[in-house]
Amino acid sequence: MISAYVFLIYRAVKIAQQSNDRFGCYLASGVAAIIAIQVLVNIAVVTGSIPPTGLPLPFISAGSSSLIVFCASIGILQSVARHSHKSVECFAAIKNQRPPVKEKSLKKIRFNKKRNAE
Repeated sequence: MISAYVFLIYRAVKIAQQSNDRFGCYLASGVAAIIAIQVLVNIAVVTGSIPPTGLPLPFISAGSSSLIVFCASIGILQSVARHSHKSVECFAAIKNQRPPVKEKSLKKIRFNKKRNAE
């Protein structure tokens, strides 16, 4: 469970680093910080390091308002990642690229059409 939170926080920080504007960087960093702080406080409460608090564990605790806020924050992270400079270039390259058609594959298609026609 802890490794899933570490991976989530790592990806949020990576998204913040790859953002092409300051607003996206600050937004992704804030979401990462909120999740990291709540996870760390919850782990400290469970281990008995600090007295119990009312912070819910992100995506696990039963509070519906907390779940809605965390799902919205992940949606914001995805939006920042989608509009980052590298991902926009990648999507544009994928959209404009078509795989080359080889002459051999065209011959096979023609042969199969003739064969099916008979």
